[in-house]
Amino acid sequence: AFTPDSDGWNDVWNIKELENYPNCSVKIYNRWGHLIFESEGYETPWDGNYNGSPLPTGSYFYVIELGPGSLAPMTGSVTIIKG
Repeated sequence: AFTPDSDGWNDVWNIKELENYPNCSVKIYNRWGHLIFESEGYETPWDGNYNGSPLPTGSYFYVIELGPGSLAPMTGSVTIIKG
């Protein structure tokens, strides 16, 4: 989970281990299966926005592929929390 409230703490979804996989692919979907974030590599972490607008509190679903020849994609959910 992360809290994109611009307070300087936990404002983006940091996945530090991905810096070791420059060819990774990160995709994030909403609950209806619409792609809301896509990144080749993960140099700029997801900030909880879609098309420049903040997304509401809730769970979003990710698919992370580490690159060619890697293990099966990692999937799960990430939660945006707002106060």
